[in-house]
Amino acid sequence: MSVDTPKFRGHYPLTTRKRKKRRDVQKWRKPQGIDRSIAEKRGLRPKVGYGHKNEDKHKHPCGLKEVLVRSKTDLLKITDEKIAIRFSRTLGKKKKEILTKVAEEKNYKILN
Repeated sequence: MSVDTPKFRGHYPLTTRKRKKRRDVQKWRKPQGIDRSIAEKRGLRPKVGYGHKNEDKHKHPCGLKEVLVRSKTDLLKITDEKIAIRFSRTLGKKKKEILTKVAEEKNYKILN
């Protein structure tokens, strides 16, 4: 076992329960038996099947697909109209003003 591997320890001290000897458990196990009460207190575990539809993935909450723009060439490559533009944080003020004018001409929504 390497030093980087985390040690998953069981759920131990609730004062109402029998105290267990502390031991290192190397993998997470589903709580059973007397550990079940803790599992119920922590709530349900996520299950397979909870997620977005494939069409809705990687979209901004406004419903448009979000595109990161770093330069003018990135902006001119965009062909789709249902696009929301997010400018890179490394852009300066001058270049951002130029790119906003180009984006407004093409009627793109600007997020920042």
